[in-house]
Amino acid sequence: MERLDRFRVPVCVTVKYNQIYEKMAQAAALGKEEIKDRAARFIFVGYVARGVQLIASDGEIEMMKRRGSDDLRSIPVLPESNLVNLKTVRRSRPVGNLKQIGITQIYVEPAEDGTPHLTIADVVAQLSPVEAARAKAFALRLKDDFVETGYLHLAQAYEFQIELFA
Repeated sequence: MERLDRFRVPVCVTVKYNQIYEKMAQAAALGKEEIKDRAARFIFVGYVARGVQLIASDGEIEMMKRRGSDDLRSIPVLPESNLVNLKTVRRSRPVGNLKQIGITQIYVEPAEDGTPHLTIADVVAQLSPVEAARAKAFALRLKDDFVETGYLHLAQAYEFQIELFA
């Protein structure tokens, strides 16, 4: 809040960042066992590109990489794996029966080297209890302007868009 006061931001921006700080604080206060339990119930189904296309299979990702979309990464299964920075695609479950139930934002402080770092544990920790109970899978929404718009300087955190499925 001191940072927001120092920069004299409008009230609407202060409210937005206050919500971001609250969400991050609630996630930090969530117990490790609760996070572990939530993460065990979730699967990471892929990436959403251009707002609508779920990229879920090895072939789809490889085809997009050949077309020059080298920002696509792997689909990890470990809760501590970085969803932003993996290179091997591993899939074990079909995604055909999943329906989108919402889109949410997740806010994560940068890794020690300043790079974006997002894990399954980060995602499930910031979901509301209703979202965590209802959703069983999620996808990371890819944004072309992530480097420019993904880091929120006032919050000192990266903002990721997550699509939830049930």
